[in-house]
Amino acid sequence: MLSQLPRNIRFLEIASLAGSLLMASAVALVWFFGAEGPVPIHFNARGEADGWAPREQVALIMAAAAAVAVFTFLTLSRIARGPRVRNFSPANWSSLAMGWVIGIVFPVLVVGLMAGVALGWTPTADDGMPRGIMAVVSLVFAVVGGLIGKTSPNPVVGVRTYWSKRSRLAWDKSNRLAGRAYFIIGLVGLVAAPFMPMPAGMLIVVAAVLVTSAWAIYESFRVWRTDPDRLP
Repeated sequence: MLSQLPRNIRFLEIASLAGSLLMASAVALVWFFGAEGPVPIHFNARGEADGWAPREQVALIMAAAAAVAVFTFLTLSRIARGPRVRNFSPANWSSLAMGWVIGIVFPVLVVGLMAGVALGWTPTADDGMPRGIMAVVSLVFAVVGGLIGKTSPNPVVGVRTYWSKRSRLAWDKSNRLAGRAYFIIGLVGLVAAPFMPMPAGMLIVVAAVLVTSAWAIYESFRVWRTDPDRLP
């Protein structure tokens, strides 16, 4: 069965297993060797710590994030190997891969960031945590953007509006628009993170994502309105 899986799914399984092992190692390191005393766990928009917790609590939060990633890994791997995959189109596989990437990559990045702080990294308002957050968010949107334009209609991911669910053309065009824009936003944000002043850089990324989302929603309505094959 493994040889019949798309190559990207086999890669995601291997990467997920490696990520799960890394997260488990990070949790153990923080639990046994984390910094003594309060560890910063929340930062404001200027990168200043405004919330603290003991290292054991930080390790538990990291373990919860790791559990989400492992659950995603096991669930989607089971779907990928189940009987329904015979009817999967390339767009179905893209939908599955996008949910997989979001469910794995984001927890891994969160766990890595928390582990770095708990093990002694001391971010500053000028170049530490806000730039790291901007880079993580930008990376997630670059990955999502690279996949979302190829997804088929599904109940989980994509530009899921009243109109896109009633017109395949509206679904395809609105998701393609969002995918390209998210990818560009993510790529530019990732490259600019080390240089942009904070918190302006992060606010620009968030504003660009919100504008793109509104544009994609309007695009789904515009295309649905002119699609002769639309459902009412």
